[in-house]
Amino acid sequence: MKKVKLLISLLGLSLLVIISGCQNDDSNSASQLQQPAPAVMVTPVIQEKVAKTHELVGRTAAFRTVNLVARVQGFLEKRNFIEGDSVKEGDILYVIEPAPYQIEVKAAQAKVAEAKATLQNARSYLQRLKTVRQGGVSQMDLDKASSDFLSAQALLTSAHAMLDRAKLNLSYTEIRSPINGRIGRNSISPGNLVSPNSGTLATIVLIDPLYVIFTVSEVDFLTELQNQLEKRESTIFVPKIQLTNGTIYPFEGKSDFISPIVDEKTGTITIRAIFPNPDTKELPGQTNTPQSRRLLMPGQFVKVLVRRDDVEAEHVIPQSAMQEDQSGKYVLVVDTDNRVQKRSVTVGDKIGINWIIKQGLQVGELVISEGAQKVRPGITVQTTIAVTSQPIEK
Repeated sequence: MKKVKLLISLLGLSLLVIISGCQNDDSNSASQLQQPAPAVMVTPVIQEKVAKTHELVGRTAAFRTVNLVARVQGFLEKRNFIEGDSVKEGDILYVIEPAPYQIEVKAAQAKVAEAKATLQNARSYLQRLKTVRQGGVSQMDLDKASSDFLSAQALLTSAHAMLDRAKLNLSYTEIRSPINGRIGRNSISPGNLVSPNSGTLATIVLIDPLYVIFTVSEVDFLTELQNQLEKRESTIFVPKIQLTNGTIYPFEGKSDFISPIVDEKTGTITIRAIFPNPDTKELPGQTNTPQSRRLLMPGQFVKVLVRRDDVEAEHVIPQSAMQEDQSGKYVLVVDTDNRVQKRSVTVGDKIGINWIIKQGLQVGELVISEGAQKVRPGITVQTTIAVTSQPIEK
């Protein structure tokens, strides 16, 4: 009898648990049904005319390069710079022991004084002979006095030249910067003997402005030249450059040299452009930057973008709509039922705040540009259409 009562109690308890679970499931389902769909911002795929560009490979080069060398022999006493620092024209960068050359200057000054005295004596003697010539001075004596006077003049000129050379050599004990720029690595330490045969002590490069050197095909060059003549423009090939991290350099260049010769092997023409390369600490918002920072350095590879006049219609979406995973780039598309779909796309270039889409989207389709982190493929969303982008140039 006790077993029967226990069994009845257990069955009753089980029924209560089942009923309670069903009620919870019903309440959860109801709450899910009542939960609103996530709100996202969508942007329609649009078609725009994009001005095309030539994409060429270029390399940066210093506007000016100076190798510092010793012009006199001596022991290096000082090095007055930090490697990598900016230097100004006239800065004393190295000091070679000046004492031996100071002595040479003093010796040359003494030679000048001696030559002046000799000249003065020869001049006085010649004048005396000319004065007393009527008293019996021979022509031979007069000629010799004239010759001695001319020799004394020559000796004084030579002494002055030796003094100038001594002063010049003394000035060479201070190795100064001939340009404004940045100095590279030092190759010799104070205390070592240096001479003109010691090679380069350090190198200074002028990198603002900076050169970008690239080549174009003969056909493209002639096309650009004809466009220039038709438009009466003063310059051709006004390029922009794209850095290796994909960003567009904020300053435009200007071609300053076009090779007069076509390379016979490649059929290309070399063009050199000048780009400003300011110190970023001098730009707005960067005044507290402690060291010189420039976006371009000699030897960099860059992508040179030369604008063309022809345009093409391209599908365009904002960069904010682009997603990427292990399988590649994709976007989240909202269909006519407001349901989210994942769509793989083939992209072209990134221009400004937009991507050019080569495959995967049609004009008018809606891509999620804001709120993608709140959704997943297959769910229903509430959409708000964003303002479409303005026309772009590539």
